[in-house]
Amino acid sequence: MKRKLFMLTTVLTASLGLVACESKGESQDLVKIGMMTDSGTIDDRSFNQATWEGIERYKSEHQTITTQYIQPLGQTTADYMQAADCILQVKS
Repeated sequence: MKRKLFMLTTVLTASLGLVACESKGESQDLVKIGMMTDSGTIDDRSFNQATWEGIERYKSEHQTITTQYIQPLGQTTADYMQAADCILQVKS
């Protein structure tokens, strides 16, 4: 149950970031969108794949974002935290 809550929180946070970071001003700076998969990958015919396809569709329609996904090495909270650190440390 805790794992599902953690994943839901992660997905909602990423989704909010996608909506909140859309640029409406004169400058069209690229926004970085990172997605962390669950135990599957981006082609597992599940929520992971649907989310990634949605991010890529938005990217193709608006061309104002760069994307990256990370798959944790395991299923523990520590594995997810380590993967999140990798997303945050990606350089421009």
